[in-house]
Amino acid sequence: MKRITLLLVALLASVTFVVSQTSYNMYENTYLMVKSDKYKEFGEAMTKHNEKYHSGGGPYHANVWLVATGDYVGSFVWSMGPCTFTHLDARPDSKEHTEDWIYNVMPNVHKIKETGYWKRDDKISYQPEDSLFSKLLISVYDIEDWQLYRFKEIVGKV
Repeated sequence: MKRITLLLVALLASVTFVVSQTSYNMYENTYLMVKSDKYKEFGEAMTKHNEKYHSGGGPYHANVWLVATGDYVGSFVWSMGPCTFTHLDARPDSKEHTEDWIYNVMPNVHKIKETGYWKRDDKISYQPEDSLFSKLLISVYDIEDWQLYRFKEIVGKV
């Protein structure tokens, strides 16, 4: 009886952990430095790629933003989401999609600066309801893990 009870408790804990891990919004962000003479071609190729493979909302929807300040000023960030790692593991993949990216978008790119994953914390994020995302302000802070609770408390008050 003890074994069955222990097994049920372990199973319940595992299910609770898995369910709690999927309730987040995340974005995949890739920073692209465009060749100085290829801005127009990049814009056209990226627009066509996103319209064909990343439109219509959902976890594979993508936007492109120009970075105006900070370490990556002048680069573009291609952002897909909101999604989860489960979505990324199951993302549609086709030869046509890969070839479109490689042969149409990438010839206009000088360098990929970085790809990263940002998790949105709805308790400390703010977006006005009437916002059309014409501009997006993102602030990045390096915070020690042991200070994160204090940071969230302070930002939550704002």
